[in-house]
Amino acid sequence: MKYYGKKIILGGILLVVLIFIGGVLVVPRNARAEENKCVIKEARFRPSGDKGSGWYTDSYRPQVRVDIWSENCIGKKIQISIRDSDDHNTLDDVFTRDSIDNMNGRPIEVPGDYFSIKLVAGEDECEMSDNPDCNYYFKIDKTSDGATEEFLSQNKEGGMLRYQCDGSILFGACDEIWGFLGIKKFTDWTTLTDDLLGTPLSGYVLLEPLGEFTSLDAEKEGLGGYLNKIFAVVIGVAGLLAVLMLVINGIQYMMTDSVFQKGEAKSGIGNALLGLFLALGAFVILNTINPDLVNLDLNPDKISIDINDMPMIVGAPGTALGDYIVGEPWTPSGITPSETDARKKLSDAGITVTSSTGATCTTVGQPGCTSAGGLPYSTIDKIIALKTKCNCPITVTGATEYWLHKTHGLGKAVVDFSVTPGLTKYIMGTETETFPADCEDYAVNKDGLNFIAKAEATPACVKWSPAPHWHIVFN
Repeated sequence: MKYYGKKIILGGILLVVLIFIGGVLVVPRNARAEENKCVIKEARFRPSGDKGSGWYTDSYRPQVRVDIWSENCIGKKIQISIRDSDDHNTLDDVFTRDSIDNMNGRPIEVPGDYFSIKLVAGEDECEMSDNPDCNYYFKIDKTSDGATEEFLSQNKEGGMLRYQCDGSILFGACDEIWGFLGIKKFTDWTTLTDDLLGTPLSGYVLLEPLGEFTSLDAEKEGLGGYLNKIFAVVIGVAGLLAVLMLVINGIQYMMTDSVFQKGEAKSGIGNALLGLFLALGAFVILNTINPDLVNLDLNPDKISIDINDMPMIVGAPGTALGDYIVGEPWTPSGITPSETDARKKLSDAGITVTSSTGATCTTVGQPGCTSAGGLPYSTIDKIIALKTKCNCPITVTGATEYWLHKTHGLGKAVVDFSVTPGLTKYIMGTETETFPADCEDYAVNKDGLNFIAKAEATPACVKWSPAPHWHIVFN
């Protein structure tokens, strides 16, 4: 009697443990907050109404949106279907075929209170005997973890979309299925309804739901977000398998009188608990050490590489290099101002011309040099005016040596300057003297000067120059 009493007590304890674990793992969070009901307050097609003949063709399938205003639905799932209501008062489900674009009860994870589902119109289930052929409406189903009330768009504002299909009795049927393009959330209903139809939607919708996940925001999550969600599903599966093994081995332990089988059952229970500990414990430990260890971020910072400003490939002496020949004297004869005249005018204004090696270009294709010869006089005057207006030291590090940067050249108003706090402050138009780490253009139009400046050779803007500098194009 004592023997069976122990079995009953052990079975009762195991049952309580399983009920507790099952409640934690299985009971939806939404059921614990039943008072916050998910309700679809308003939804409509856009465009909607009668579109007539010619609006839809197989070669030009227009985009259609379903705009939805929900309440207490964020993170929950709704199921939406597109349907056709024909003249015979029968309701035909669209997308009864096995297709990746299936929209018959398609699960959608609600991204916000205001969101839009973007589709490509089709003609599936249209009746060519009707007028018009296609009479579409949509239905949002009531679900246990989503909308608490069914929503039918029929007889509601914007709830119907009617048009002629592109088939005919003689030459083909109305059989093009609708396509699913994506989901976009908005801050409010006015912003949503004012948004232009056809605006590209970011994000990726899974062909098949991954657990409770149906979509990813590509800009924010990308591959890292996808792997994070797989990781969460794997942990959940591991927990369920551990519970299953506990049940199987617990039943085996209670139902057998064999000492050997009891030992196997106890070992199985221990292994299941160990597996559950490893699955959940590894996550908890790593998350405690550093949350980034369990949050993969595989989206690298964007890097801009300007191939137009890279050096030219210099061949052997005597070979062509653009409009000139490698090894020939630089600057070409007859070019004004000469190297000497240009440097003297800049020097008289207190402006230095230098390079990474300190060398002046004397031949075409020479590396590590700077040339001011052939720089337009008007550009030289603007460089001098820039020094005066910013009241800061100015050093030219690149001018007409076209083979070292393709955007430069004779007669071009393109100049590189070394970075100084005063020049940076003047260009940025703020009190900061910190050289920006971006790769953006800064338009400057003040004090009679008009130019575009770009911070080059920064971490975000990879350049072929050995050092960060200001690349300025004078207008």
